[in-house]
Amino acid sequence: MRDDVERWETKYRRADPQPDHRVDSLLEARQRHLDGNGTALDLAAGACHAAVFLALIGYDTLAVDCSETALAIGQRLARRVGTKIRVQAADLDIFKIEPAAYDLVVCFRYLNRNLFPAMAASLKPNGLLFFKTFNVHHLRSSPSFNP
Repeated sequence: MRDDVERWETKYRRADPQPDHRVDSLLEARQRHLDGNGTALDLAAGACHAAVFLALIGYDTLAVDCSETALAIGQRLARRVGTKIRVQAADLDIFKIEPAAYDLVVCFRYLNRNLFPAMAASLKPNGLLFFKTFNVHHLRSSPSFNP
C-alpha cells in the first residue's frame, strides 16, 4: 500500500492546490433524492469534491482517502466555498467503516470489492449508496490506466 499512497501523494502534490468545485454527474442527476439531513461518508475522496458538495447541501460529511495532500486540498476547497468537512487519512485496504452510521455513502473512481459489504452495512435504514467506478471499456481505451 505504501507505493500506492506515494503515487497518490505525488499526483496531488502536482495538482492545482485551489481547484474549482465540481460535482460528479451522478450526484448532480440524483440531487433531488438527497435531503441534506444526516451523515455522509465519501470513500476514496481524493480532493473531496463529493464531500464538499454533500456538506453544502447539509450533510455532516466525512471524507476518507489515503492521501493527506488530497484531503488538505479538499479542506481548503470546503473553506473557500463556505462549508466544513471532516477528513481522515486511511488505508482503505484496512479501514473499518462503522456499521449503521451513515445516511449516505459515496465512492467514486475507486474499486475495492472487499469494501462492498462494509459500505452496505454502514448505511442507516433507508440510507443511500452511490458507487461509480471505471470498467473494462475504460481499460480498453486506456490500456496503461491503473486507477
